[in-house]
Amino acid sequence: MDTTTLVILIMAAPALAWAFFADRRRWKRKSRDELIGMAGGQDWRRWKAAIAELQRRGEDTTVFIPSLLRALVSESRVTREAARITLVAFFPDMKLALKEFSASEDVATSRKKIAALLARYGIQGP
Repeated sequence: MDTTTLVILIMAAPALAWAFFADRRRWKRKSRDELIGMAGGQDWRRWKAAIAELQRRGEDTTVFIPSLLRALVSESRVTREAARITLVAFFPDMKLALKEFSASEDVATSRKKIAALLARYGIQGP
């Protein structure tokens, strides 16, 4: 390892540590209502962090299951995969229920595979 690489690593390590803790602090300071809006919103990039923070605070996060299930039949494959990852990560009973689900399949196939799960939560659609 040359000197330049070593200097860059030494300078980057504290910056990365600061960024990590600053981000954690930022999430801890968000209001409950703001987190609920993020967890139930359309922006899939915020679902996991918002639900994780709500669970850390002791909130009931099962209320977000129906909105995440609706996202499983979204037109966007990225949204479907984000919803699957979030459901499996925070709701252990969903892991088995979504075992056959694949976001890479078309919406009709996805809907058929999780039809029983959607019905259990009263989610209807086309």
